[in-house]
Amino acid sequence: MKTVGIIGGLGPETTANFYLEAIFSAFERSHESRPPMFIWNVPLPYKIEEDLITKAEGEERYIPYLVDAAKRLEAGGADFIVIPCNSVHIFIEEIREAVKIPVLSIIEETVDFLKKNKIEEVGILATSATIRKKLYDDKLKENNITVQVPNQKDQSKMGEIINHLVQSKHNEQDKKELLQIIEDMSSNGVKTIILACTDLQLLVPQHKDVKIFDTMEILVQATVREIFFRKIELFDQVIVRESLEIKSFGQSTQKFFMHIMSGWFPSIRKDLSPEGVNKERVIDRKNNKYKEKVVDAKTGRVIRDVEEKLTDHK
Repeated sequence: MKTVGIIGGLGPETTANFYLEAIFSAFERSHESRPPMFIWNVPLPYKIEEDLITKAEGEERYIPYLVDAAKRLEAGGADFIVIPCNSVHIFIEEIREAVKIPVLSIIEETVDFLKKNKIEEVGILATSATIRKKLYDDKLKENNITVQVPNQKDQSKMGEIINHLVQSKHNEQDKKELLQIIEDMSSNGVKTIILACTDLQLLVPQHKDVKIFDTMEILVQATVREIFFRKIELFDQVIVRESLEIKSFGQSTQKFFMHIMSGWFPSIRKDLSPEGVNKERVIDRKNNKYKEKVVDAKTGRVIRDVEEKLTDHK
């Protein structure tokens, strides 16, 4: 397993939820042990945070804090970094340039998720900084996804709601106002909304006519994928160079391979043919894609067929 470094504290309650969700999701994938994690709680002055959230001002003051956080996590032994906060992805490139380890982007992961789910139009609920900087707009439009945002009055309310959330001062009134903003967007024909501020998941908004996707949960799943990415690499070293023919081994070794493979790929059934499996991997660095297909060598039954964003290991 890889060690994840989390730039946290933006805000603290969301960081705590992100940590727990990542632990629980990792457990669903593997019962071997909990994944190793580091969290650096960014000691950001409250005034700087409030200015960005409510006024979309002074964002450049974040940079030294974020760069310092990334360097500390790298020095501590993190294999990759995640940031469970949309707004500070304004500086994703500055953070990436400051370290030699990969930094996942919640923006990129969310756009990939929407594309895979064939979403053609999406409403964005976020801080004014995220809206004004159009963090999502370009990548969504590149994928032919139309963007809708709240009106000016509702966006002003969003700033107040999010500021309450990061300071752990939110209440039932904040939830009612958030739901009313969602209702207003629904009235304008919006059928899908992304919570493009990870703190909004704390209010657990639901709407009968609108699909709501939480960017924090999308980042959690991307983080867990990355934590276990090396396990796939280890499997590659065992069988990728040629097909694995189970019947060529002794009976005890056959059972061993079946046990290992069943742990990595739960969809493999006990009736896997003794001819074993054929596996094909495509690493497309130009388009930043990783494709992998595993089939039963005899029957051609597809065991695993995935396409996902390629993580470039440095």
